[in-house]
Order: sequence, then C-alpha cells, then structure tokens
Amino acid sequence: MSKTLEKHQCIDNCQCAAATVAVVEKQPTHLGYLIAEDLRANGIENPLLSNKKKMPVMTEAEKIAKIEGQFKTILETMGVDLSDASVEKTPHRVAKMYVKELCAGLLPENFPACTTFPVTANSVVF
Repeated sequence: MSKTLEKHQCIDNCQCAAATVAVVEKQPTHLGYLIAEDLRANGIENPLLSNKKKMPVMTEAEKIAKIEGQFKTILETMGVDLSDASVEKTPHRVAKMYVKELCAGLLPENFPACTTFPVTANSVVF
C-alpha cells in the first residue's frame, strides 16, 4: 500500500469530514477516489476518457439510451428482426448490462465496500 493510503486510515473507522461511520456499516464514497488517486500516482490509470480530457458528463439513462441505439444498429446490420418479441428488448438489456454491470467498476464511487474483522493468528478465513 502506498503512502497516500497508509496516511489515510479509513479502513477501521472513517474520521474524514464527509463521513464518520464505521466502514462495516457504510462504505465512505471517497475511499474509491483515494484509491484511484493512489493508482494514478503510481502510474496506473483507469481507461476512462474523462481522465484525459473534458468529456460531457452523461447520466446513466443517457448512456443507456445511446448504447441501446448503437446496439440496435449492430443487430440490424447482422440481419436480426428487431420486431420479434424475443429480441425487441435486447438492445435495452445489453445497454443496461454495460452501464450498470460491466463498466460500473470504472467509476470510483462504485468502489466495493471494505469490511474488517478481527482474526486470531492461527485461524483460517473462509
């Protein structure tokens, strides 16, 4: 762990201005940003374009709508009949999957919650 994270002890009990809640109960949202900052300081960067240049910020709904339109074009190019009941909602499902699942981890605010608990020296954690 680098010095940025060592000096910022949010793991057991967050003492930052934004939150004073134990991490086990609620993940401080800034922890994802601290880790992203630490990775950048070590030359490891998330591949988002917004890290490199100013990009217009889009809501989840806007992203889903844009991807849905593009995926409809892909399916039409492949010759898929989008009026078929088994396929008609597929572009929306695929777009939602990309925004809410596959690429959600690219955003620092979606950093997974960290939990800590005591263990004895000779115990195995399952």
